[in-house]
Amino acid sequence: MAKKSNYKKYDLWVKSAISMTGSPDLFPELKIPRTTANYWIKQGYSSDDPIVESLTGAINDIRYELTACQAQLAEQEALVKLLKTTVGATGFKLRWKQIDSNKVKFQILDSLAEALVHAPRKMCLELIGLSLSRYKRWRRERRGCAITEIRSCPKGNANQLTFAEIQKMKQLVTSKDHSHFPIVSLHYFAKREKILFCSYSTWRKYIDLYKWKRPRKHKRKKERKIGIRAKKPNEIWHLDISYFIMPNKTKYYIQAIIDNYSRYVVAWQVLESYDGSKTGELLKKALRKTISPKSKHLKLMVDGGGENRSKSVKDLEDDGLFEKIVARFEISFSNSIVETLFRSLKHNYLFHKEIVTLHSLRRHVDFWFTEHNERIPHSSFTGETPLERFNKSWSKKDAIRIFVGQKEAIKLRVKENQKVSCELCEIA
Repeated sequence: MAKKSNYKKYDLWVKSAISMTGSPDLFPELKIPRTTANYWIKQGYSSDDPIVESLTGAINDIRYELTACQAQLAEQEALVKLLKTTVGATGFKLRWKQIDSNKVKFQILDSLAEALVHAPRKMCLELIGLSLSRYKRWRRERRGCAITEIRSCPKGNANQLTFAEIQKMKQLVTSKDHSHFPIVSLHYFAKREKILFCSYSTWRKYIDLYKWKRPRKHKRKKERKIGIRAKKPNEIWHLDISYFIMPNKTKYYIQAIIDNYSRYVVAWQVLESYDGSKTGELLKKALRKTISPKSKHLKLMVDGGGENRSKSVKDLEDDGLFEKIVARFEISFSNSIVETLFRSLKHNYLFHKEIVTLHSLRRHVDFWFTEHNERIPHSSFTGETPLERFNKSWSKKDAIRIFVGQKEAIKLRVKENQKVSCELCEIA
């Protein structure tokens, strides 16, 4: 004989709730058969029962609170959408690099900590445009570090420069012997000489972080726009003259010819006075030094000065040695390459030297032009000096050598930083 199953009873409030809401799965933990729940829904409920009345009131209160919450949520979503749309349309972007105040950083961290209770970290950081690395670095700075010699603990970022590398960079940046090197050239020079391997942006970051000052008296002017560019050496030369005033107000003149393609200074001279014949002599000197002295493709760019319209210069042009072009008159381009050369010569070097005689001026000018040609990597190239560019002696092997050296330096840097012991810091 089959065993008789027990009839399962349910409370009246359970039946009423399912019937009122029309949801057969309202109480899944009770495991109510779906057919039974559908029967209650079909049958309906009686409003005369006190339990049903109290249940109806509770459900209505919940519905009212839910409606209010939905309205508040819709309002907040509309405000966030308005803020995002306005910021995106105006192109506004927070400039995190300019935040130096620890008070401001800590206020932002406190606000993020409150937001992280309700939202994921990635969403919060993306909303305000703060990178994860900067967020972690701010947290490490707030926590503090037991190592006092450096600003950022190497335990938190093993890929950063070691203390010894930072000291090397500081020595190069603040050294008087390299004060005539632009920073971008100084960073290539350090790679070539195997002193320090890191990117140019790293140099700028640490210079701004430690506020190192270069031993100079004058600030550099703003960069000029890119002008005419040659495709090979001895295609375009620039000729110009500049003056230098001594402490006793005596004025001397520096005249130079620079190759457009390589930035190699082909010839130069320091004069007490200038005229067309001296310009012709400088041109003859430059033409004797070139690879192909007589090239129909050589163009000489000059300004409208009288020394460039002399008979000496015209005779050389008539001989087919070059084609003279007057900047900003015959073409729209300026003679900015040679003007930039003189600005670098004076602002990076001459203005910081004690020069009182013509002999001293010539010695310093010869030194700087030799440095410019043979030792200082030019900022327009990837580590090449103007002489290497002019002679095309720089090869891919040289670039690979620097690249390999940088990779090896990164590996050694990681090992050195991982050896550092810090009691307060934790690896993020």
